[in-house]
Amino acid sequence: MSELALIALFPCLVLIILYLRNLPFLSLVIKGTLRMSVQLLMVGIVLGWVFKVNNSFLTFFYLVLMTIAGAYVAFERQPKPYPRMLLHILTAMTIATWATTSASVIVLNGPDGLLSPDKVIPMLGITLGNMLNGFVLGFRELTDMGQNKIAMIETRLSLGASLDEAILPHFKEALEKALIPVTNAMLSAGVVSLPGVLVGQLAAGAEPLRSCLYQMVVLTAILFATTSGILLVFSMSKRKLFDHLDA
Repeated sequence: MSELALIALFPCLVLIILYLRNLPFLSLVIKGTLRMSVQLLMVGIVLGWVFKVNNSFLTFFYLVLMTIAGAYVAFERQPKPYPRMLLHILTAMTIATWATTSASVIVLNGPDGLLSPDKVIPMLGITLGNMLNGFVLGFRELTDMGQNKIAMIETRLSLGASLDEAILPHFKEALEKALIPVTNAMLSAGVVSLPGVLVGQLAAGAEPLRSCLYQMVVLTAILFATTSGILLVFSMSKRKLFDHLDA
C-alpha cells in the first residue's frame, strides 16, 4: 500500500503548489493522474493474463491495439488535422515501430523472442511510447509548415527552387524538433540520469553491463523509429500539404 500512498502524494503536492500559486493546469494534472492510474492498473491485470496464456494471436492483437492507441494519441495532439491524417500517422508509426521492435527483439532474445509476449510487448511499448513525443513535435511542425509558412515556400518556388528544395529548410526544423527528446535522453544517459529500462533491470538483479547494453539498444531503436516515422509520415502527407504549390 505504500506505493499507492506515494502515487497519490506527488500529484497532490503538485496540485497544492499550482493552487497556491494561482497557476493553471489543475484539471490537466488531475486528468493525467487519474488516467495514468486507471490505464496502468488495467494494463497490469491484462498483461498478467496475456503473458500467462502465451497465445500468438492474442499477442498480435494486443500489439495492434497498442499501435492504434499510440497513433490516435498522436493524431489527437495535432491542432490542424487534414483528411486521412490518422491513416498516415498509423501507417508511419506501425512501419517504424514494428520494424524496429522486431530487429531489437531478435538481437536481444533471438528469433523466438518474437513469439514471446513478455519480450515483444514491452519492447514495442518502450519504442512506441518514447518515440511518440518526438513524433508529435515533429509532425506538428510539419503541419504548421503547411499552414503558416506558405509565403516563404512560395518565395523559394518563385526563385526557381523545386518543391522539395523549398520545403527542405522547414523539414530540417521539423526533424530537429522530433529528435530533441531522444537525443536529450542519449546525451544524458548514464551520466545525468539512469534510463528507466536500465533502472528496472538493475532493480531486478540483472548484471550491470548487460543492462547497459540493453538500454543502448532501446535508445538507438527509439532514435531510428522516430526518424523513420517522421520521414514516412512526411512522404505520405507532403502531397496533401504542399502539392497545390507545385502546380
